Amino acid sequence: MRIALDQRSEVGTRAGRILLAEPDLELLGLVDRNPSDEDDRLVRVLDLSTYDVVVTDATDPSEVLAAAAAAGVPAVTWVDRPVGSVPVASDAAVLVGANLGSGIAPSLAAHEAAGAGEGSPIDIVWTEPGRPLRRGHPSRFPDPVGPLWAAARGTSGTVRRFAAPTQGDWAGAVVHVTAAEHPRERIVAVADHAAHLEALALAAGAMVAVGSAFAELRGVVTVDDIADPYLDAVLGLGLEVAEWRSA
Repeated sequence: MRIALDQRSEVGTRAGRILLAEPDLELLGLVDRNPSDEDDRLVRVLDLSTYDVVVTDATDPSEVLAAAAAAGVPAVTWVDRPVGSVPVASDAAVLVGANLGSGIAPSLAAHEAAGAGEGSPIDIVWTEPGRPLRRGHPSRFPDPVGPLWAAARGTSGTVRRFAAPTQGDWAGAVVHVTAAEHPRERIVAVADHAAHLEALALAAGAMVAVGSAFAELRGVVTVDDIADPYLDAVLGLGLEVAEWRSA
């Protein structure tokens, strides 16, 4: 696989290192950047059309998305919804929101929901940088994140989403499912260094985008649309998940 990486922050840098550990990686091209590491697979991108996917951690990826669309290749963004319209090649797709809150958390929830049965109430909570709240939805993340208050971010059917602001280097996500059958309660959670979790989420998006299933998709895609292969990808990259089920 040949991946073009537009890195603007620590998230993109870490995602690149994660991808370099993949044995199937043929080439990791850096957009507008010369490689500083001595690795034959690291090069500067000269022609985007020779790559399988373009991946970016830019907060405003409109420029690189336009270049990807012009080159006719799919793209993956770290941000949920790029600023302005999303340029997409006519025969490709753009995966948006390859991050902790819109990528890892909902993919965990989709997996648990499949085993809990249709209509089971599900709470999805993730951390984000910010001043911790003093009230809201009580949430317990694995250590070292710990308990936090979260604010509602939307409801769709029986699924409720919450974001818990926190300060420091640690981040996490928790999914709580109340099932009609045994076990009645299921909880899955992750906690790790924030930049590492975000990098895993972005790298997983790249892995999914080079797969055969993604090649059939068109337009703007979210992780909700490809939850199973995305979860497989992020687990394959090393995401560790804690799990609890009621007796």
